[in-house]
Amino acid sequence: MPQTVTERRLIAQAAGGDADAFLQLIRPHDRALRALAYRILADRHLMDDALQDAYLAAFRSLPRFRGDSSFRTWIFRIAHNACIDIIRRRRELDEVDEIPGDRFDDLADLRLDLVDALDAIPVTHRAVLLLVDLHGFDYSAAAEILGVPVGTVRSRLSRARRSMQQLLEGGSGS
Repeated sequence: MPQTVTERRLIAQAAGGDADAFLQLIRPHDRALRALAYRILADRHLMDDALQDAYLAAFRSLPRFRGDSSFRTWIFRIAHNACIDIIRRRRELDEVDEIPGDRFDDLADLRLDLVDALDAIPVTHRAVLLLVDLHGFDYSAAAEILGVPVGTVRSRLSRARRSMQQLLEGGSGS
């Protein structure tokens, strides 16, 4: 998606230190970024930590943003990396063996099944599934966000979809 004149202006202003311009850039993407971070981390507090880290990193890095990709792709990559950093830090600290899933008792069983299935697949597969199927990124944009080749996106997405189907049908998803 090409940058609009308004987006280019906001990027230039934010790169110059204008926090209000940065907030205007982030606002349209915040909800989708929160959904991505929550689905990767399965914890609201970790999601908030990841997005705080991501937004700070993006604000600091904006002067180096070349525009080779869309701002949306760029900010999603930063958010994805912030989530992965949190997972790595947690594993290094040996606090938990796996990322806990936060469940909502009042949600429909199907939604719980989907959440359980998403939590059960590897984070690399979960991330590509969320980027392509939930957020609508094409394979090349998802590859750019994840820092992997397009073929890897295709294979991870295929495996993720197959695992999800098996898990939702009651089988083993690995």
